[in-house]
Amino acid sequence: KFQLGLFENPYTDPDSADSAILKPEYRNSAQEGTTKSMVLLKNQNELLPIKSDKVKRIALIGPMADDHHEILGTWYRIGRDEDTESVYDGIKALLPDDIELTYTKGCDLTGERPTNTVSAVTAAQKADLVVMVLGEAEFMSGEAHSRAYLGLPGKQQFLLEAVHATGTPVVVVLLAGRPLVIPWMAENIPAILCGWHGGLRTGRAVADLLFGYANPSGKLTASWPRAEGQIPVYYYHKNTGRPIEGPGTKQFEIAFKSEYLDELNSPMFPFGFGLSYTNFE
Repeated sequence: KFQLGLFENPYTDPDSADSAILKPEYRNSAQEGTTKSMVLLKNQNELLPIKSDKVKRIALIGPMADDHHEILGTWYRIGRDEDTESVYDGIKALLPDDIELTYTKGCDLTGERPTNTVSAVTAAQKADLVVMVLGEAEFMSGEAHSRAYLGLPGKQQFLLEAVHATGTPVVVVLLAGRPLVIPWMAENIPAILCGWHGGLRTGRAVADLLFGYANPSGKLTASWPRAEGQIPVYYYHKNTGRPIEGPGTKQFEIAFKSEYLDELNSPMFPFGFGLSYTNFE
């Protein structure tokens, strides 16, 4: 405070904030940080980045596809919805002229109201590629906002399975504040990009990664469980007295081990995991 001169000049003009925040260079820094934080969880058969010579019609589907609020995250405080760029905005800005884009919400982010599945399925059937933007509301993160069930909220899983059933390749963009439990998605969806709640430049960052203007480089800072019953699951978990690897400790002539009867011990995605578009040798 002394070096900043706050003791000599403790007061400032509060209106000066309007000219200082959201400058172009600050927006660019926000976009860079958001892009680097996103994690490519799956990219089967190199479905991403989107190739314009193979994809001419994209269906953008999901309750977070044109969202301007939830992407700010739970700590947005003075963040304003009108300053954000949705995934729809980002894709529209980078969409090649020869690619057609259609958008439908499909369902609400939360709640159990019936979904508009028919329009979503119809859009998917007419497309060469589906980009589904799914995830959590911002209020679901932060202290005193724990969730017992870490799958997709509301009717999103139902919508995802209905769109997948059309046979059109699906890319899922997950916008969430925590690791999610997504075993069905991880097994059935060929490409998954975790974008978290990326802030005001979320849309452009997602679009850059989808179209290959940026290379995914983010790595997971926490392991993603296969099921809630695995939690806690983390990379430096101490071995039990009957570790899963090895002969196990015999009791009553049976080799007991610390393993689940109905699930693997390993995480769905381990700490430090993250793919890219680069092949390394």
